[in-house]
Amino acid sequence: MLPRRVINRRSMRPAVTVIELLVILSIIGLIAAMILPAIMSSRQAARQVQCTNNLRQLGVALQGFQTAERHFPAGAPGVIETIGKKSRIAMPHEHSPLLQILPYLGQYNVFRTANLGLRYDFGDAPENATAMNVHLSVFLCPLETSPLLSDRTGPTSYRVNLGPGPYLLDMSMKPIGDYPGGGKGAFVFGRALAPAAFRDGLSNTAFISEKLMGDDNPAVFTPSRDFWCAGLPGPDYPGADTLVAICASLPPGVPPHVSIGGRSWYTAGFDTTFYNHVVTPNARGASCKIEGTEPTPETSGNFGGVFGASSLHASGVNVMTGDGAVRFVKDSINVAVWRALSTRAGGEPTTTY
Repeated sequence: MLPRRVINRRSMRPAVTVIELLVILSIIGLIAAMILPAIMSSRQAARQVQCTNNLRQLGVALQGFQTAERHFPAGAPGVIETIGKKSRIAMPHEHSPLLQILPYLGQYNVFRTANLGLRYDFGDAPENATAMNVHLSVFLCPLETSPLLSDRTGPTSYRVNLGPGPYLLDMSMKPIGDYPGGGKGAFVFGRALAPAAFRDGLSNTAFISEKLMGDDNPAVFTPSRDFWCAGLPGPDYPGADTLVAICASLPPGVPPHVSIGGRSWYTAGFDTTFYNHVVTPNARGASCKIEGTEPTPETSGNFGGVFGASSLHASGVNVMTGDGAVRFVKDSINVAVWRALSTRAGGEPTTTY
């Protein structure tokens, strides 16, 4: 009997040619090209949902604060003093609304570490280092990429609405000059507002939106993130449209600017937790403040300027209204409607946003 022939089955498999290998790789590449955008879009959508959920949590906290105190948080706690026929704000503290609602966000232990009794508390007192250094994810949009995320202080992506005008104060509280459009937003510097003050309706008034944090690089000016210091333009404070033109007249080179905007949820101010509706979301052109630059841009006064909402979302920003609802507002919104959405008692229609 002849011996059975041993057959090497591997030798019977046809070799994959170079052309076939290239075809296979091309197919794999095509599939990857089709799948990867879907994966990236899915991640983007998930981060958008998380950002929306953060704002909803802030809305619940604001409602909890209002239920307990019978008013919403002040833009910054303070008292109004009258000297003769003039009124001015004597502000003993600079506690932001975000700081004030911490107990209603389940962050009472962080709130307890803040020494709120300091008379002039701008958040940089050594006694408040513990509180200020706490990073809270509820204050951060998951899409944010600023280097400030690794800074020692607790940064924020979310800011409260100061209204359609460029300024902190309204005309009844001015110590000097005139502040056109100030004091008409959901939050007022030095004064707390009850729901009855929102004659436009809470659902028609923006409370909180987003703003990109600074690039944390004083040697580089990033218009989408930083704001430059235009200085006082004259004896009178300009209106919103005039100030937009001033901010658009960006000088050449690297202007005196602030690169650490949004560095802290603790303090009240346009450099940290305030924004306004002077320009539409993600508007082209730089943000700016009207005060000077001495001794440094970060420490000089900041009573007004153009500080529009901005984000890394596609074509818009999230906005939380006074009823706690969160809506996505597109960059293409009409500026008049956007400004109307920011007033609490202006009587303007906002049905088209």
